[in-house]
Amino acid sequence: RENRLNSQSSKSPKVTVITKNMASYITHENFLALEAISSATIWSVRDPHVQMASLLIRMANDIAVETGADAISQDGLGPYIDDVARLLEDGPLSTNFSRTGWASIIDLYHTRINPDKSIVVDGAMLTQNPQAILKEIVAVAGLEYSDSMAQGWQNDYTNVNIGSSKFDNRTNAWTKDAANATGFTRIDRRPLDLESLPDSLRQHITSVAIPSYSEMVAS
Repeated sequence: RENRLNSQSSKSPKVTVITKNMASYITHENFLALEAISSATIWSVRDPHVQMASLLIRMANDIAVETGADAISQDGLGPYIDDVARLLEDGPLSTNFSRTGWASIIDLYHTRINPDKSIVVDGAMLTQNPQAILKEIVAVAGLEYSDSMAQGWQNDYTNVNIGSSKFDNRTNAWTKDAANATGFTRIDRRPLDLESLPDSLRQHITSVAIPSYSEMVAS
């Protein structure tokens, strides 16, 4: 019986398992355990000037309108910036700006155990030239490239993080771009004006977020 099972296992098709984790939500211990059994680690980052603009817009809408709303644009952020900054610095879901993810991701990046099987992907570069970047990723991950990775997505979008919102995946501002996508689309967003931000938030971006991003994309 044991021999039959071993024979069947050797003929089983190869299965690729991809997991996505937010740096601020995974513990240091779990990250190391996961990386130890992974063939590759792909780090996805965006320029903080753009990434933080997106986060502030989403949070302002959640606070002032309702979760998942898309009524407040970047030009209308002004009246809500102080409240959002306070929640990021000391709120129920974020302490010392932990929700931005930058302190967590650079800490995990410094402790990675297999740098040769690790690649940093800049989100802007990926959407501008998905085929070229994806070919770099699959080379590190030991996978085969297919054009269907970049365009022509067929499967429906499933969001395991349901949350609390009257909006479904295709109308919720947090998820609608991904839920409606059939491939990579370039999204241009104006960088944040750092001088317009509260001191504590500006300090976090300039002393933690930007240096972390710069170090990772330069490696």
